[in-house]
Order: sequence, then C-alpha cells, then structure tokens
Amino acid sequence: MTVTDDGAARDRAGAPPRSREAAGRISAEFDVNVSRRGVVSLPVVRIGPGEDAIVARIAGASRALYQELLELT
Repeated sequence: MTVTDDGAARDRAGAPPRSREAAGRISAEFDVNVSRRGVVSLPVVRIGPGEDAIVARIAGASRALYQELLELT
C-alpha cells in the first residue's frame, strides 16, 4: 500500500520555476518521495511506521510543498 497526495499540492499551487528544488527540500525534510509530477508519497510497510503516521507525514509534506510552491510564484 502507498499513501499519496496524488499531486494535489502541485495541482493547486502550480509548478513555478525552481519547483523541483522545493520538492527536493520537502523530500529531505519530511523523508518522503516527491515525483517529477509533484506527487508526494510513501509506501506503508510492516516494519516501518504505521499507516496513521505515514498519512500524517504525507499531509505535512504536501502542505509544506504547497506553501513553498506558492512562495515561488
């Protein structure tokens, strides 16, 4: 199972110049995956944090990405 924001942050904020840099910062800060399309995601695995923790991390990372992208516009 994978938890994802389905690219919602980028869909709403757009992809201004330097958006890949912002995605890289968010990826490192929240320890999440951010695809080239702006999809924030993480798999849920048995040995890792529980699903609720992953959902919270994705929500926080998606919100942070959205805010950074808005600041770039």
